[in-house]
Amino acid sequence: MNVIERELTILLVENSADDASQIIKFLKEEIIKPIIHHAKTFDQARESLTRGFHYDVILLDVSLQDNTAGKQVSDLGQLANDIPVIVLCSGSDKEFTAKTLSPGISDCLRKSDLNGSYLTKSIAYNLEKKSIAHKLRDSEERYQSLFSFSPIPMWVFDVDTLKFLNVNEAAIRNYGYSREEFLNMTIKDIRPEEDIEMVESIVKANKKSGIFSWGEYRHIKKTGELIYVDIKSNLIEFEGNRARLVLSLDITDRVRYMQAIEEQNERLYEIAWSQSHVVRAPLARMMGLLNMLSLKKTGKKEPKEILELVMSSARELDDIVRDIVRKSEVIKNYKE
Repeated sequence: MNVIERELTILLVENSADDASQIIKFLKEEIIKPIIHHAKTFDQARESLTRGFHYDVILLDVSLQDNTAGKQVSDLGQLANDIPVIVLCSGSDKEFTAKTLSPGISDCLRKSDLNGSYLTKSIAYNLEKKSIAHKLRDSEERYQSLFSFSPIPMWVFDVDTLKFLNVNEAAIRNYGYSREEFLNMTIKDIRPEEDIEMVESIVKANKKSGIFSWGEYRHIKKTGELIYVDIKSNLIEFEGNRARLVLSLDITDRVRYMQAIEEQNERLYEIAWSQSHVVRAPLARMMGLLNMLSLKKTGKKEPKEILELVMSSARELDDIVRDIVRKSEVIKNYKE
């Protein structure tokens, strides 16, 4: 099933042929009618934009040879005007990308995390955000309508008091609080106690810099359920207050899936360790005892006693094998 069921024109700025091929494959799997223009360099991308080609979204690789400076990323954001620019980065590019993010840059995705669904959901999310931004500029009345009925949980909070100033229906449904309850709370009330100091620090830093803010955090619903969310926010003026507009995307399933993989890896490591260490002990004893019998060098021990020792080691080895099988079954059932 296609995530985006409409035609999209996409500018892909990527100098790696292999990475470009994989990204194009992802897009074709998830978008019903993708029209993809591939630029291998920043200069080619700039030429396409200055010639007036219309694009719905731009995918930008920050590791381009001619795109090593933050100024060029910023320039592309300005050339793109209001076209969503999604930066694709490696782990080593993450700090650089965070510094270059601005209102012209919509999102940043690690290449190592990419798959068709993740990429196109980010595109859909940022296209929706772009649509919302356009209508916010049209009129306060239209903004309120879009804000209230967006399928993505959203809210506005005061950057000085941290109090909620407005929430939409999706936030009310997702977190379980009524509108009145939200408006009598601060953003600290939906955070785990141990995360509050970090939240206060981030809000304080962003209030000074005024930058676009994004990241993954933990929230708590009214029921006490802990969820993981991808937060995007920016400074706005709301009813005379300096505030932040926040979009909260629930990524709990994705995080728990990754945690499940890590747990499986731990179990597999235990099995591998057993095979390479625990199994060797009884096996070595059995081989030594059988060698003694074959060479008839049993010393003071009777052959029967030697055989009993062999059986004891065999039973120990059998228990180890059974434990490995049991752990393998646990992993199999966990995956199912």
